Amino acid sequence: NAPQTSRPSRPTGPSANLTAPSARPAPVDYAAAPATKKPMKAATLDFRRTLIPPCLVVGVGLLLCTALFYLQSPHAALRHASPLLPIGMAMIGGLVLAAGVFNMLLVRAQQASAAPAPGRAAPGSPPDAPR
Repeated sequence: NAPQTSRPSRPTGPSANLTAPSARPAPVDYAAAPATKKPMKAATLDFRRTLIPPCLVVGVGLLLCTALFYLQSPHAALRHASPLLPIGMAMIGGLVLAAGVFNMLLVRAQQASAAPAPGRAAPGSPPDAPR
């Protein structure tokens, strides 16, 4: 008989820590909750309502800066800037102000279309008192 050398029961070396992949993945014991989304109309209305004040403030501010550009002293440093500066400020200010006004009109129209018909209570409002 040939002498047998003793071999370790587990492999040694860099591959010793690797485990064989299991034949079956572990079962998932939970179900994903259904995704809840806000209606697109309400999200758009809230977003537009949020944008109205910044648009109005920035638009009016740029138009005021344009007016102040021409009201400053002829010797002021900013007065020697390019003549396109106040023209650009006025154009951008007018566009931003127009966007704010346009948003205001759209929000008003959307709120009017979402208002309940006369004689019907809005959702969540208390019922009329009995007569």
